[in-house]
Amino acid sequence: MLNLLNIQLLLPVFIPRERDFLLANISDITKVAIPGYYRIPPGWENRRRRQDDDVLLEVTVTADKTTQIQVENTFMRWLKTREKGAVSLDNKKITCWYCGGVWLHYTINTNVMSLYLHSGGEDAFDSLADCANDIARLLYQNHSDVSIKWTEHPHRRKYLKDTTGT
Repeated sequence: MLNLLNIQLLLPVFIPRERDFLLANISDITKVAIPGYYRIPPGWENRRRRQDDDVLLEVTVTADKTTQIQVENTFMRWLKTREKGAVSLDNKKITCWYCGGVWLHYTINTNVMSLYLHSGGEDAFDSLADCANDIARLLYQNHSDVSIKWTEHPHRRKYLKDTTGT
């Protein structure tokens, strides 16, 4: 006879950092640390927008001041593998890089790197998520102390760089 008290329920758990599944006891699921990988919020994706609206995801990367330079260098090496171009951003020509259906630019301040990922069209959100997670994977694999914050901005803004809606 089967003793039901000794059966452990195993559930598949997605671990974004490894982008793989593992089996975990249901009691262990709350103990799984999930790093800050990006998931598209349905409320942001499903907002009314036109195909030509610019979709902007801001990525704020912070690290301890002792490792910030290494984090920046890791990101710069990754950028060198991307196609470089120029775009007009609010009537100013800026340097940008391409990552799938995304073009991005960045600023660096003390202990903070701000990345601005822009996309448009039918696959805008999937393209943003793919690029954002490529960057997150790169940084998490190389710098365990890095912190990444995701900010979704309104689709309709007076200027592309604006972070508030019109």
